[in-house]
Amino acid sequence: MKTNKLFLVPALAFALVVMSCSKSNSPAAVSPASAQSTFSTINTDVSAAINGLNTAPGNKALNSFAGLNSANSPFARIRSFNSLKSMNDVKDAMGAGLASIRAMLIKSTSTERIAGTAPFNFANKIGTYTWSKANHKWNYTSGGSIIKIDYPSDTTMATNDTELQITAYNEVPVGSDYFPTSIEAAIYQPIGGTKQVGISITASGYDNSGNPNKASFTLYINPYSISFSFDNSQSLTASESFSFTKGSTVYIGTGITATYASVADQTNGTPPSKVTGYVQLENVKFNIAVDGTQAATSTDRNQYMVITITIDGGMAGHVVWVTDPTSGEQVPYVQYNDKTQQPLAVVFANLQSQLGSLN
Repeated sequence: MKTNKLFLVPALAFALVVMSCSKSNSPAAVSPASAQSTFSTINTDVSAAINGLNTAPGNKALNSFAGLNSANSPFARIRSFNSLKSMNDVKDAMGAGLASIRAMLIKSTSTERIAGTAPFNFANKIGTYTWSKANHKWNYTSGGSIIKIDYPSDTTMATNDTELQITAYNEVPVGSDYFPTSIEAAIYQPIGGTKQVGISITASGYDNSGNPNKASFTLYINPYSISFSFDNSQSLTASESFSFTKGSTVYIGTGITATYASVADQTNGTPPSKVTGYVQLENVKFNIAVDGTQAATSTDRNQYMVITITIDGGMAGHVVWVTDPTSGEQVPYVQYNDKTQQPLAVVFANLQSQLGSLN
């Protein structure tokens, strides 16, 4: 299960593809040497945090739970965020993720395969489900007030050392199918011991295809927290936010709002007339403002994007788009205050490599 990667990659990929910013009130300049030193520190810090997330016991427990149910990752479709073109695609991917989560829970709490057209009756599923390695199935014991699922954190283990507790689950019918509106769960390891994972999910406004218009995901993988939310329920705007933190430290954060010229444009997937927001890597911020009207008629991103980089509020430079002479594609570069340039992919090479290693 690649839950963490699926949240982190979209945030960075989306930033590199569409980020730009409006000019602000002339903050103090940051020297190229200082900026490069800060970027190097971020590469080290954020890469280490991602590696810590990748190897955390909670992450391994999530992977094991998916494997026992022979289930696809609940967020598998979100891998494609780096090529998504509109927030409607974000909504579609999240809808698929919620449906997959539901399928995993159903497989764990039933001895038979249950289709998505059958409701998941939380009250009737209360009790303890214990994985039997010998019989390769779940054994059920009634009692209690919540759903408990005991299983091994490593599929090669003979005994169960991990417990998933589902304390709340609600869903809504859409046509002949059912989709989750809220899930509250946690994973403890060892059983009765430390909370390694916390999951809180809400979703609403499902369309006929089973895609929510508004959703919020909070995932705690001890000691890290990942939050992602989007809101497509407004008539002229769509927004999304993401954060990857440890305590008060924000390793990665984004907040994006798209504004549409008309309701029809948003409904039909027409590009927004304006995109604003930010991308944050620790104390570095990329402030975002895209002129969608110019973007509709120009193939040069520099014509409708002005990309400003600040470090602790001080101006460190811009991100500009340079045409690659071989491929003809526009590539993002960091342009420092002295006009020297570095490819953005080189500046954050270690971070991109660490993202690629997540499992």
